[in-house]
Amino acid sequence: MISLQDTFDHPLPGWIDEIKAAARGKIVNAPFARACRQGDSAAMQGLVVGLWPFVDEFPRSIIRFATRLPKLSLFGDRALLNALLHRGPTILSGIQKDEENHRKLWLEAGQALGLSVPEDFRRPGLHETQTWLDAINAEADPSTILFRFAAVEIIAETVSVDFLRSEVFRNVLGEKGCAWFRVHAEHGPGMSHEELELRLAFAFLKGEPTKEFTNSVIQQIVDLSVAAENACAGLTHEILVTRSLP
Repeated sequence: MISLQDTFDHPLPGWIDEIKAAARGKIVNAPFARACRQGDSAAMQGLVVGLWPFVDEFPRSIIRFATRLPKLSLFGDRALLNALLHRGPTILSGIQKDEENHRKLWLEAGQALGLSVPEDFRRPGLHETQTWLDAINAEADPSTILFRFAAVEIIAETVSVDFLRSEVFRNVLGEKGCAWFRVHAEHGPGMSHEELELRLAFAFLKGEPTKEFTNSVIQQIVDLSVAAENACAGLTHEILVTRSLP
């Protein structure tokens, strides 16, 4: 009989790295990422404000899913599923608490860029940001939802590692303003949020995991995120210009 511990201890498929590499390529080569590496303060302000509805809502997306787990019609080994239903919400609740703290760090990044809290963060959200959020919250089976959550973690880690390599970016935000990016770039001991979500996603899958299905879910979220980030940075048409703080 497969135990929960066996499921978590089983290595993730090797092709996960290929999926992540493709996702990273899309992100680091996007106009918004180039603008951030160049220290474009206006683009960075637009990102922080424009993506706030997503950052604000994401912890609630996680906890809503966690509270739904016991009500979902599941399949497979009953002992394994009972263990997952007991452990899954606890794991996701812990992730949700971390994301709540990340919300505060995001606001601090905004303040480092000269934005006012909460006034500047009350602006209406962009369509692209809401489309990304709607995709995260869309009804689906547990595995799909967990793959979506993992995609968000891949995105956060990628931008954080990429941006922090830029001295110009670090100088614009300063030590305190970089905190959100540091916590997503530097993982402590134990499993990362991404790995926990991937392992849960594979545990809930019916049948063997396939690269095609996993890739389609993750890349959809990555593509929507890049569209939102370009729009928020004012770079939808890939026009990079020198701008100053308003």
